[in-house]
Amino acid sequence: RLNQLQRWRDLGEMSVISHQIADEIDAEGYDIVFANTCTFTSIPSLLQFLRTPSVFYLHEPFGRTYVRQVERPYRKSNRIRKLLDGIDPLIWLYNRRLDTIQYKSVWNTKTLLANSLFTQKQMKIAFNVETSVSHYGVDTDGFYPMPNVSKKNYLLSVGELTPRKGFDFLVESLAQLPPAQRLELRLACNWVDCFERDYVQNLASQRGVELKILTNLNTKELCLQYNQAQLCIYSPVLEPFGLVPLESMACGTPVVGVREGGVRETVVDGHTGLLTSRDPAEFAAAIVRLLDNPSLAAQMGRQGSA
Repeated sequence: RLNQLQRWRDLGEMSVISHQIADEIDAEGYDIVFANTCTFTSIPSLLQFLRTPSVFYLHEPFGRTYVRQVERPYRKSNRIRKLLDGIDPLIWLYNRRLDTIQYKSVWNTKTLLANSLFTQKQMKIAFNVETSVSHYGVDTDGFYPMPNVSKKNYLLSVGELTPRKGFDFLVESLAQLPPAQRLELRLACNWVDCFERDYVQNLASQRGVELKILTNLNTKELCLQYNQAQLCIYSPVLEPFGLVPLESMACGTPVVGVREGGVRETVVDGHTGLLTSRDPAEFAAAIVRLLDNPSLAAQMGRQGSA
């Protein structure tokens, strides 16, 4: 538990260094400072000290009210430890200092840009602060329809292989289908958590779902995967925005997604894809609807890339 004390000290030292960096930036006379996410504090702590006008881009919301933690059986859960964490004064000290840094940095930043309406809303809840929305775009030079490429019998999902990407939900959804309709599930992953990989692979084996994991694909290879897939299926937990649906639609492949987070802002339900609640049976039914109606799927694909 003394580790929490060290983390508290580290935040203090980071603030000192951040103040020095802010002073150096201010001394240069820049017109504006554009800041990105910090690994340790989410919003860079130097923003609380800057006098130069600053812009911070929110790739995702942060704060106590935004939680994307997903429970897993391979993560040891100790009820006593959780109880102790709840009353540990060192954890309280750390969280208090982190909260202070975040609040000061948020309120000293001239302009906050959110990647989605979802992120905007979450930041309003967490900090009662106003943000402007600036959605991501997709590189249509890298992701585009390939008219001479034929569809293959697989469903594609893309993203890091971690619990919050919800690949286990996709397995459970496909398991709802009769074996004859159960297409191969391909996961194109830019990063793999080995524990989550084993968990998803074991789940797929138990549920009778054929699973293939692809890693380190370049843009050209990923574009081909999108084009060859029957559908892109997407179910991350409270994804702030999500580029995957945009990439898939740019390639002319419709999306079946879970109606939460930023996905609601990219997939037009019934027009460029289908959105459902986080219910495996409902999600499976949406997949079947498009697989059984290739002309509808093709129409949605064309509308997505238009």
